[in-house]
Amino acid sequence: MNPSVYWLMLCYGLGVTVAVVSVTVSGLIGAALAPNLFWATLPYGLQFIGVMLSAFGSSALQAHFGRKPIIIGACLLLVLAAVLGGVSVAKGSFVLLCAAHFLVGVFLANSALLRFAALDLTPKKLHAKALSVVVFGGTFAALLGPFISRNVGSLLAGMNPYIGVYLAIGVIGMLLTLLIVFIPFVRYQANPLPSDEGIQSVTQASTSKAAVTPPVTRQASLQGNAVFLFAITCGGIAYGLMNMIMINSSIQMKIQGFDFNSVTYYIQMHVLAMFFPSLFNMKILTYLGVRRFIILGFGFQCLASVVFIANQTAVTFAISLIALGLAWNILYTAASYIVGELFSEGAIKFKAQGINDLVVGVFSAMGALSAGMLLQLLGWNWLQGFAIVVTLALVLFYWRVAKPLGQVSGQGSEKVSPQSA
Repeated sequence: MNPSVYWLMLCYGLGVTVAVVSVTVSGLIGAALAPNLFWATLPYGLQFIGVMLSAFGSSALQAHFGRKPIIIGACLLLVLAAVLGGVSVAKGSFVLLCAAHFLVGVFLANSALLRFAALDLTPKKLHAKALSVVVFGGTFAALLGPFISRNVGSLLAGMNPYIGVYLAIGVIGMLLTLLIVFIPFVRYQANPLPSDEGIQSVTQASTSKAAVTPPVTRQASLQGNAVFLFAITCGGIAYGLMNMIMINSSIQMKIQGFDFNSVTYYIQMHVLAMFFPSLFNMKILTYLGVRRFIILGFGFQCLASVVFIANQTAVTFAISLIALGLAWNILYTAASYIVGELFSEGAIKFKAQGINDLVVGVFSAMGALSAGMLLQLLGWNWLQGFAIVVTLALVLFYWRVAKPLGQVSGQGSEKVSPQSA
């Protein structure tokens, strides 16, 4: 495994830490600064709109200029967002708070692409492992994010704790900038390497004819590709449902009498369940195969909602939030893996990655922006029923593409069905 993959894991984890901190405090700060509570979650919603609007463009810019300069630019935008966030708290400006979280969304769209950067640095046979290693970095966020949210105020005596939170985000942005500067990234070349070679083969083949005109393996097409459509829909719905239920679970726990610290610990368990399984989930994927692995994710998604409906105690909240995190991990990672296997070479991979993260951003924004409205309209139990119905609809789509989906094996692009079923 290329050592740079582990540095990407650290960077990915720091990026997710920013997301965890923002979901913990943005609503509280929004409620304090908004004209009324109706607008309290607008900054967090704008954060996902930032992800949605910049996802495809970020991938296209990385394809043209290389990943490194664009990601560095995104890290600097995060520093700017932290400054705006701190000023918004100091001046009581809701508009600046919204602008800050929109820029946080632009950063998150770029940091999410680090998981695909790891695939650039590894041979195709190690793609699954590289992807799981990078996503495992989110485990750091489960530990660091809530710690920052709970303790940064007490660590910085005399400072408004919310300003301290944005100061911590700015420090993360500067640290990420330094890390990215020293990580080697692959720059896209018009003639890609053979799919079973990887960045390690560049030096060895630099003087050979193959390095100039390497063979090009057959890859899937974006147009009419039902497997690709399923993958991006699966990842998007997994993210959207997770967002919707996670945000509302915090509200529901407050209604049930849980204090703030208790809520943060339950969210911490949820985030750990989202990322810690990445340490071994690709071994499970290899053992079960892509299709059974995805079915496992569907099972955890339905389990989370069923337990939420059954009861609302400390134990059931813990079980449901852990199951929700596991469902997200399985479905989101599986979707990323499928996209990475379908499109592993050439300019098309950047287009596919951009479309994938655009769809994820759309569903994430929908989940965040509609969460409060759906809770108010449907109530807690019917909200979970809605989540089950959406999951079952995705299951029907899964059966439509089950056969070609089974051909996504990671053994080479020639095994991937290029068209729909």
